[in-house]
Amino acid sequence: MARESISVFRATHLTRIGPGGGTPEEGIAVHRVRLDALLGWLTVQQANGKPIDIKVWYAAAVLASER
Repeated sequence: MARESISVFRATHLTRIGPGGGTPEEGIAVHRVRLDALLGWLTVQQANGKPIDIKVWYAAAVLASER
């Protein structure tokens, strides 16, 4: 067993104030995906060879279980 943990917080009532993506040097892509399509979208991305962080899978599963 590892002695590490993570904390998960839910943010609500957010307002988008910019396009996101960091600076050009960071190469961050922002993807907007409907919550009801998120698990399927993640599955397709992973099947196409894109690594998906376990925290993203966790958050998607929690959100799906609450629907």
